[in-house]
Amino acid sequence: MIDTVLLLGAAVAATVMIGAVLQRLSGTGLALVSAPLLTLLLGPAAGVLLVNICSICSAALIFGVVRRDVDWRRYRMLTAAAILGVLPGAVLVAAVPASWLALVVGVRFAGSIRGARGKIA
Repeated sequence: MIDTVLLLGAAVAATVMIGAVLQRLSGTGLALVSAPLLTLLLGPAAGVLLVNICSICSAALIFGVVRRDVDWRRYRMLTAAAILGVLPGAVLVAAVPASWLALVVGVRFAGSIRGARGKIA
């Protein structure tokens, strides 16, 4: 019989791979595809953490190719905003029960699908 850990690892790897392929093809997809599924598989904190780690790796690889085209002024503004958002986000994840975090991820995912429905060609 297949070990549960092995099956979970395969599901996580497949989810990240599908998201990464979509990211490469369209410029978006890794977090949109992976976050909801990884949240279900690993729980909200671990699932989102893994998506963030994979997104950082993906962005670092892409950055090597497009670094000459970076708008550094915009980069600094986005980085400052991200840093300001990380601390409250970390406190929130530590304080809010996992079931509520899973609900928030699900609602955000449903909203993104609903918002994109009319824009898909």
